[in-house]
Amino acid sequence: MGNIIKNAIVRLFHFSDARLLEIMRGIKKAFSENKAKFVEYDPNFDDPFEEEFAAKLQKAEAIPSDNTVKASQKGTTANVNSDMDECFDHIMYTERFVNKAFPGNQAVHDEFGYNRSASIRHNQPEMIRFMGEFSATSKKYQAELTSKKYPAAKLELSDTLYNRLLNSNTTQESTKDKRSVSTEERIETYNDLYLAGKDVSDAGKKIFKNDPAMKKLFTIDSKGGNGGGNAAPPENPPAPPAE
Repeated sequence: MGNIIKNAIVRLFHFSDARLLEIMRGIKKAFSENKAKFVEYDPNFDDPFEEEFAAKLQKAEAIPSDNTVKASQKGTTANVNSDMDECFDHIMYTERFVNKAFPGNQAVHDEFGYNRSASIRHNQPEMIRFMGEFSATSKKYQAELTSKKYPAAKLELSDTLYNRLLNSNTTQESTKDKRSVSTEERIETYNDLYLAGKDVSDAGKKIFKNDPAMKKLFTIDSKGGNGGGNAAPPENPPAPPAE
């Protein structure tokens, strides 16, 4: 059997999310002010339609933009990178005192992990595990290190850096997951709002067909063009089939 290709979620409107929200706020307001005429035209517009329409608008307005999500992800990545640098600097600083306390003792040096410290320099999961082990080893040899004037605060810093890196890494991964899900959820939520608004728009233009000013209030206008019609193409359309 061939691979199953998941269909792309297609935006049903051709304008920006911000423009959609602006249009839908206007249509929602005009609907609420003329609800009786809509219910008379089509009983499906009676309660709970207005409340459901408002909820869809509220849900869409609460969604952060993709740029906001990207900025958040960029910030969490910067935090992790900073924590990684601090961990490595701490490891290298401590090495000086390990050398003083255990000169030529390769077994202890390896126990601290100096035989693999360079390989985990830019590897977040390995650095997290390394720091947990490094903190435990530092405590094990606390007496020997402090005898060489290794600062007590540095012993405590090992735990602090380990927990900080663990937390920032967890936040980073959570942000990545949220973004991958939020793109589809955002499109689905905006499409849901658009369809509800378009239903009102189509009815409103018929109800007020002889009143140009009122009809305009229910027109989905994206800089001069009605928003109804065919769906917008997907951002990454599938490749054409091979001949």
